Amino acid sequence: GLAMKPASASASPVGDAKDWLSKQVNANGGFGMQPGDDSSLEMTATAMIGLGKTGKDIQSVKSSSGNTPFTYLKKNSGDIDHASILAKAILALNAVNENPRSLGGVDLVSRLERKMKDNPTSSGKVNVAAYSLMALRAVKAESSRLTDTEKWLCKAQNNHRGWGISADARSDADTTGAVLPVVGGAR
Repeated sequence: GLAMKPASASASPVGDAKDWLSKQVNANGGFGMQPGDDSSLEMTATAMIGLGKTGKDIQSVKSSSGNTPFTYLKKNSGDIDHASILAKAILALNAVNENPRSLGGVDLVSRLERKMKDNPTSSGKVNVAAYSLMALRAVKAESSRLTDTEKWLCKAQNNHRGWGISADARSDADTTGAVLPVVGGAR
């Protein structure tokens, strides 16, 4: 069977993970995929989402140089241009009560809305479309702008009744788990 590492009486798996993740911040305030890896915008946003959803004050997550994940995203806001990273950055900022419409002078929401208007299927990438839709809903974007993506995601469901990374890929748990919350009421 599966055995978990015994925890102290005051610890919890979430608390332990939150503490561990908080300590993985790089000197520039960002996070890499693995401890010691170079910081990336996507991994920093993902870490912020997790920490924010646990109630962690993101401003208290500081590197030895005093940088935070928020300052890392802010300093690099001009480089946040891929739909997947835009979506995760919006979700991250929303999770920590920061404004994704004004990050270092960049409106991430408008950027993502333009990308989704020009390419509602995210070039056939189901997971990117799902995260984009999730992010735009989180900031209450105009719902009529999201309809084409919702319809496409419903049509992209494959014969296994799940979703794969693309419309013609086998179902996988990661993509299906990303799509379910955004199409649950759209069917």
